[in-house]
Amino acid sequence: MWVVVKTKKNCVIKNLKVNLKKIFSFEPLIYSPKILQQIVIGNKYIERNHYILGNYIIIFHERLKEKFILNKLSFVKGVDIVLKGFEYSQNEIKFFVEKCKKNENTKGYLIQDFFINSLSNNLKFCSGPFVNFTVNLIEVQKH
Repeated sequence: MWVVVKTKKNCVIKNLKVNLKKIFSFEPLIYSPKILQQIVIGNKYIERNHYILGNYIIIFHERLKEKFILNKLSFVKGVDIVLKGFEYSQNEIKFFVEKCKKNENTKGYLIQDFFINSLSNNLKFCSGPFVNFTVNLIEVQKH
């Protein structure tokens, strides 16, 4: 089962994996899509990971279907909150993860085309006063 989790600020994913393995005696798959960010300071380039979901990660393991395991997940060091409603969005989460993985380079970073290819000609509002209202995207300007 896929679970979406918000981590605490400055949580290191490697440490979270260790904590999960200690508590559950299994190592779940943790996915957090990232891009390589290059920063120029003076005449130096500094590269760092930038996670596109911010403090949110996606965790997969079959045992997460068990209520006991799922409740324990909220108390793992580094976990801020387990988002509710993920049970009903399993197909969408799986689709998102697969799409991201297809658009990663050999080092595990999303390629730039991922963001361009993700735009479609139709946009649909999922919440608010325009629920299920679809509009056509006329033109995407590249700067």
